[in-house]
Amino acid sequence: MNTRRIALLVVVGVSAIAASLFRFVRPTRSVSGVRDIIPPSVPTGLTAVELGVPTVVTDDFNRANGGLGGNWTTSSDLAAAGGGSLQIVSNAVVSSPTNNHFASYYSGAQSFANDQYAQVTITGAAGQGAGVIVRHQGTVRSRFYLLICTQIGTGTPTNVVYFRCDNGTLTQLGGIEGAVVNSGSLVKLQIVGNKLIGSIDGLLLPSRTDTTYPSGFPGIECFSAALDNFQAGEA
Repeated sequence: MNTRRIALLVVVGVSAIAASLFRFVRPTRSVSGVRDIIPPSVPTGLTAVELGVPTVVTDDFNRANGGLGGNWTTSSDLAAAGGGSLQIVSNAVVSSPTNNHFASYYSGAQSFANDQYAQVTITGAAGQGAGVIVRHQGTVRSRFYLLICTQIGTGTPTNVVYFRCDNGTLTQLGGIEGAVVNSGSLVKLQIVGNKLIGSIDGLLLPSRTDTTYPSGFPGIECFSAALDNFQAGEA
């Protein structure tokens, strides 16, 4: 076989592999309330781990009023302290009873990368608050990082604060001045290494650092506002 024919076969082979990989990583659109977005198939001889394909999960909470469902686990210490939990009401998540801090983490996926993000749409009236969680320790105790927003929709700078929660006790890691969160704003928290990076409607906030929790699960937290359109995955 001459050199030109060998080169042609190599190019064709590489193109076929590339096309197969492209079909593999392209996500499918979710039409149900909750699903893990994963590739539909794995090319022969390759696995998702080998390809480094991240897990992405979503939940639009479009289902009957009541508990969050089997993909979610509630931090029971906060639930006991507040006498309630997070609930679905009118296709969104709220605290019940309101004005109590309740938290849940997404436990329906096998695991999440240490570098991860969580994001939600926050809705509510002036003075209400809610947030997103990363690296929840996956136990009934409340141990996680939190970005919480209050004074939603006032048209004035919002109280946006990074917290670390240790067995239900909140320790402030730093507040952000000048951020504005409106009803319907997209609030995101990601952690890469020991750096926490928040954003509001795509606008990055000043970061904070902490080394307490190296891994865990993404989740949500409500006090008085409502949450919708949860998404989480690898940062």
